[in-house]
Amino acid sequence: MDKGDIAYFDLGLPPGGSGHEQSGNRPGIIISNDANDPNNPMVVIIPLTTKSSASRFPFTLLIQSTPSNGLSLSSVALVFQLRAIDKNRLVNVIGQIEANHLNTLKNMVRQLLDL
Repeated sequence: MDKGDIAYFDLGLPPGGSGHEQSGNRPGIIISNDANDPNNPMVVIIPLTTKSSASRFPFTLLIQSTPSNGLSLSSVALVFQLRAIDKNRLVNVIGQIEANHLNTLKNMVRQLLDL
C-alpha cells in the first residue's frame, strides 16, 4: 500500500452506533507517507462517499471514476473526515488517485490542519 492508493477499508460503526462519521466497507485514499513502514501499524486515509451532495461541505473534492483510480462511481473525498486507522482494516487496493487530485488533497489537508 502506497500514498495515493485508493483502497476499500472496513471502517466499522461510529462509537455508539450513530453519528456522521463514514462507516462500513468503503473506499478511502491513503495519504500517509509511511504507508509501507512495517513499524507503523496505522495509515492515514481520506474516506470517500458516492453521495454527491457531500460536496456542499468545505474540504471536499469530487473525483470522477477512471480505470486508473478503480472507482466504479464518481466519489467525493471527505478531507474533513481525515482519519488514522489500523492497516488491518485494509480490504483491497483498487487503484491510484491521479497526481493532480493528490496534490489538491495535500493542499486541502494543510489548510484543514492550518499547517
